[in-house]
This record gives sequence, C-alpha cells and structure tokens, in this order.
Amino acid sequence: MRIEEITSGSSLTGLEPSAVATVIAVVPIADGAVRVIYQTPDGTLKERLLGRADEENIAVATTERPWSFDGDGEAFKLTVEAKRIDLAFLFDPMMAVHT
Repeated sequence: MRIEEITSGSSLTGLEPSAVATVIAVVPIADGAVRVIYQTPDGTLKERLLGRADEENIAVATTERPWSFDGDGEAFKLTVEAKRIDLAFLFDPMMAVHT
C-alpha cells in the first residue's frame, strides 16, 4: 500500500506488531513521508512516521470469519446421513435398516 493512499478512518495492519490500528489523521511531511496518528484496539493514541521503506509492511485490514459455510451442501448432507446411520445402534439396533 502506498503511503499516499492512507486516509483517516481506515484500519491498517503493520502499524502495530500484532494489532489492527485505526487511522485518526495523516499529516504529509515531505515527498514520501507522512506522520500517521492512529488508535490501537485498547484505545491508546499513538503516532508514527512512515516513509517509502514502510510501504511494504502496511496493508488494509480485512475482516474475516474464523469459519465459513461455503462448502458443498450435498456432501455435507451425505456425511450427516452416514454419521446418523453409524450412530443409530445407540438408540435402536434396527433403526439404520428400517428408516
């Protein structure tokens, strides 16, 4: 990400080692240098000078879910039915063959 593309209100990774920071203000200092004032997730305000060398470490933070439901639905139903048949003996020994 280029430092000219950093705007206030954006969430960035790379400003803090292991956290997503929200940019409060961007102050241009010179060609290829900006002063970024940002807020960490715990509410602390910090500032950092960024130059061209820092561009490769800064990226826009994306929100991702730790899980998703984008798998094949038919394969899921087949697996659930197989597991139901596998566990049927716990309730009725004849359930797997007469349903």
